[in-house]
Amino acid sequence: MPNQTTLRRKLKAAETKHSRLTNALAGLGPIRKGTIYQTRLRCGSSGCRCQRDPDARHGPYWLWTAKVEGKSKCRKLNPMALKLYRQQSKNYAKLKQNIQKMESEGYDVCSPLQKAEDDWVAHTAEIHEQTLMAEGDKVNSWMMGANIEDKKPRVLIYFGGAGVYYDKLRESVDAGFPELQFDKLAS
Repeated sequence: MPNQTTLRRKLKAAETKHSRLTNALAGLGPIRKGTIYQTRLRCGSSGCRCQRDPDARHGPYWLWTAKVEGKSKCRKLNPMALKLYRQQSKNYAKLKQNIQKMESEGYDVCSPLQKAEDDWVAHTAEIHEQTLMAEGDKVNSWMMGANIEDKKPRVLIYFGGAGVYYDKLRESVDAGFPELQFDKLAS
């Protein structure tokens, strides 16, 4: 039977893996399942040309549709909502692609490679150094993780902007997730 120290070490390792996976999922951002499409619609006016002539229908309009709790839902999207829904749909596709990759290869767990973690930490530190926030290093702020025992303070917030962050996520997806290691649980 394992002793208390071994059990604590195994628990800590499991918590670390869980935290890494949770952070990877959180990094995707909001997700939305469904279909986005463009259409032209008839109005409710019986005298309108759109009732007789398909080419005279109003629009184009962007719509989102999905099954929610077993019922079809449809929503007309304004330009701002369309942009948001498209990004959320892309995030869903990335998540689905990652899960499909794991399942097709028989894997149960994915975790970041240490080199990928180290490269990301170096990248965030490099960007951080270019900001006024770099002065925060001198006060051992919680924003630098100074309140985490047994860890050297480091940049915990990404200052490169959402666009760069999402571009890096897209590059990872397109390259087949080279930063991740896929493992099978012992049977």
